[in-house]
Amino acid sequence: MVMVREQVGVTLRPRGHLFARSLTAVAIAVLPVFGVLYWLSLGSGLWPLVALAQLIVIALYIVALLATRSVFFRLHPWGVEDHVPFGLTRHIRSDDVDTVLLIDLYSGSGMESWPHLFAVDAEDRLLLRMHGQIWSRSSIQQVASRLQAPVVHAPTPMTLTEFTSIEPQLLAWWERRPFWRRVAR
Repeated sequence: MVMVREQVGVTLRPRGHLFARSLTAVAIAVLPVFGVLYWLSLGSGLWPLVALAQLIVIALYIVALLATRSVFFRLHPWGVEDHVPFGLTRHIRSDDVDTVLLIDLYSGSGMESWPHLFAVDAEDRLLLRMHGQIWSRSSIQQVASRLQAPVVHAPTPMTLTEFTSIEPQLLAWWERRPFWRRVAR
């Protein structure tokens, strides 16, 4: 008897260095604060409260880390499975995607640009977005090809402001109306 094994879809994971960067950022933000709190609380005997607060912060970081480790895309013949934090899953069928936009957006005020994928339906609603800071260019290309929709490439990288003036509905609310713009008005 010959057994045929069904091929499971290809799994794409975020860039590996994100964990190290997040750990470094949390350590830079938290260690000096807790160092000062321990220094101030040792004489008064309140250091157990500081230790409890530190344990809570560490527990929250571990929960966030576990949530982000569950993020991945799985490619299937019918489309893409998007696994977001805390076990939520979205299914994006190739038939639902009308256009895939591949655009390089500048990051912040720097000159470095990152690839972004925007998959939209026939009514120009966002079905899927991939950020180049999180996903490799190769992963973004694989998802774009799996969605089997016409791909539109921007000829040059854009700033977030330029892209907002063209396709604001594809951006998150904080990208369309950043806090600092409201404060400046």
